[in-house]
Amino acid sequence: MELMVEPAETAVASPSCLQTLLAPPNHLIMADAAIVIAVVALVLPLGVVGLVYCVDPNKNGVLSSLRRFVLDTLPSWSSDVLLKVCGPSIHSDVVDAIDYVLNRPNPLMQVVYLHLVIGGYALFIVFGQPLLPNVYLSYNHVYYAGGAALAALVTFLQVCTTSAGVVNARDSLVQYHAYEFDQVMYIRGNACKTCHLNKPARSKHCTVCNVCVPRFDHHCAWLNGCVGEQNYRYFVLFIVSNSLLCVYGGIILLYTLLGEVVTLHLFESKYINYDTGAPTDATVWIVARYIIYIHPVVCMLFFMCLVMGAALVAFAGFHLYLVASNRTTNEFFKQWAMAPQVRASAATFYSRSVVDNMVEVFFPKATAVMRPWTKKTN
Repeated sequence: MELMVEPAETAVASPSCLQTLLAPPNHLIMADAAIVIAVVALVLPLGVVGLVYCVDPNKNGVLSSLRRFVLDTLPSWSSDVLLKVCGPSIHSDVVDAIDYVLNRPNPLMQVVYLHLVIGGYALFIVFGQPLLPNVYLSYNHVYYAGGAALAALVTFLQVCTTSAGVVNARDSLVQYHAYEFDQVMYIRGNACKTCHLNKPARSKHCTVCNVCVPRFDHHCAWLNGCVGEQNYRYFVLFIVSNSLLCVYGGIILLYTLLGEVVTLHLFESKYINYDTGAPTDATVWIVARYIIYIHPVVCMLFFMCLVMGAALVAFAGFHLYLVASNRTTNEFFKQWAMAPQVRASAATFYSRSVVDNMVEVFFPKATAVMRPWTKKTN
């Protein structure tokens, strides 16, 4: 049943005035498609994040099997199908392009990030600002949103311009004794096969950046660089500030749209069936479709904040957990592959109190000269 809306305040208006507020069937179909796409866009990334960070790939359960299928089997099958369908030349070009994006230093994701934040705020100014103030929000939220976007950009620039640290011959002695070797994840005397330097505990060679990084966490494509001892604190601030930006943006956009629902009296309106001409009362589904029809850009921004905010909040929570337990992403996944009894010991080897663990992350230079209070006692 395709519907058109007749808002209550325009029920006695002239036909020309009324006609501007009616949603044609093709636009309502587009609204339905937008809702479906938004739901899929919300569930899919959250599902992938959950599989990557919350499911052990070494177990035999359904979720573990699904993780292996999504992250291992499916990419392999896709590569084989592409090779058979398109031939070796196109297959090679696609593989090289994916390799460049995922495994080579490049600014692609940095550009994408800047477009999302700056472009998103610009769209809010153009399409959301005219709807403020409303019954729920004051005009000040335009400035608050700008401040939140600016904070996210500042932390982005800070983490992008701060080196994660590099294990080198000049400082190798100090770096080598910065952390104890647990003799499980990190073995004393092991040398990097690429850098040919003794590997300090908690360091790892990054194949993308081609350097050994002290207290290596992970390589981040969004930053076009590694996250390690010297910039991990800025990375935590970066993901927390962007999480807050998405959550705040989602709330503001939601109440902007709800303000339109109240102002236009959409729940007090009658909706007309295009086929029969019969009126029907408003429902949440009908009103949602109409709001998407009259404010598509604001709705798109809301769904973007909802999707990215959910993923970022989960990611920020994961890293705050790592900070509190004095672990890195690299160590977290290494420990997953261990036997349970070994994993329990390895997971707590570097952990002290929560406060000391936080100091080690946020003041790495201080901890370099204050190692006695972080030294593991047996």
